Amino acid sequence: MRLLFTLLLCLFVTESFAQETSLRFSPGMVLGDGELISVQPPTDEYSAALQIFHHSDGEWSHSTTVLIPDAAPGTAFGQSTVLDGDLLAIGAPGYENGTGQVFLYRRGEDGWAMAAIEVGPDTTSGFGAALDLHGEMLVIGAPGHNSAHVIHGPGSDSPSTFTVMADMPGEDDGFGSSVATDGERVYVGAPDRDDLAGAVYVFSYSEDGFTQEAELTSPGNYRFGGSLFVLGSGNVIAPASGLTFRDRRQREEGPVRFTPVTGPVLELMKEDTGDWSTSIALDSLMTIQGAAFGRITMHAGEMYLLVDEDTGFNKYTKDGGTWSLNASLESEDNEGDLDALSLFTEIR
Repeated sequence: MRLLFTLLLCLFVTESFAQETSLRFSPGMVLGDGELISVQPPTDEYSAALQIFHHSDGEWSHSTTVLIPDAAPGTAFGQSTVLDGDLLAIGAPGYENGTGQVFLYRRGEDGWAMAAIEVGPDTTSGFGAALDLHGEMLVIGAPGHNSAHVIHGPGSDSPSTFTVMADMPGEDDGFGSSVATDGERVYVGAPDRDDLAGAVYVFSYSEDGFTQEAELTSPGNYRFGGSLFVLGSGNVIAPASGLTFRDRRQREEGPVRFTPVTGPVLELMKEDTGDWSTSIALDSLMTIQGAAFGRITMHAGEMYLLVDEDTGFNKYTKDGGTWSLNASLESEDNEGDLDALSLFTEIR
């Protein structure tokens, strides 16, 4: 039933958003041009694998299984996955006590094949917890090290690597929990900064590497920068997901009567003056369950947002500076096998 729902959702996305070439659904699942790649984590009994599905004549069908014997169980393999063109990156931030690693696969004439394995800078770095890829630029988050790592030419014979850090980092900011790039700038989220208020950092490239261009905050909201998405316009989408039930228990004494504390979805943009600004794109969109347990499902395309809400998946588009509901894929209920929507849920 889960696989059926997955394929139905992919068909909905393919038909509704045909202008897109790649879309990240959730940890372990990416949709390319007529191709769905589902990352199967390793277990004690089975090797990790890429399950490849192709879309033709209105139908999805399984075409190939690519085994990944080098991926080890218990490493969070597939927690982050990103596809751009013929390059696929898969994170395993739990590898070697949290050192982390990233698997790179490249598609050739004979299908997908291993191109490289990148390993984190030190233990507990969580290297590979977040990924983004645009052209020849791969960005890897390492929140345990409060850093992000940029690789030019990933999977090539002579890649260039840069380390990105905030100018004034905190000890436990979660810097690197989310990353995004448009191929020129690098965006890094630090959702734990300033007592869970969160921040987003913008970096631009110069001869000396990447330098911090801006630090953006969202006063009055929480967990700002827990996930990041670059739109076709060059603007950046950054939800302020709010406090989870666990956050509330740690912050308040005595029993906690949970009331969702969620924030808006913000759009970050660079003004003509050169300064960066934030504006509210959408009001809070998290479900009650999402607010309680930190589960967010949201994906950005070139000019749209796809959000998992109480009623199902909703597509929002921007017209004249305003975001509005454009299409919906509703779920009859959220129980039993129909809870396949959890396949697309990111836990932050």
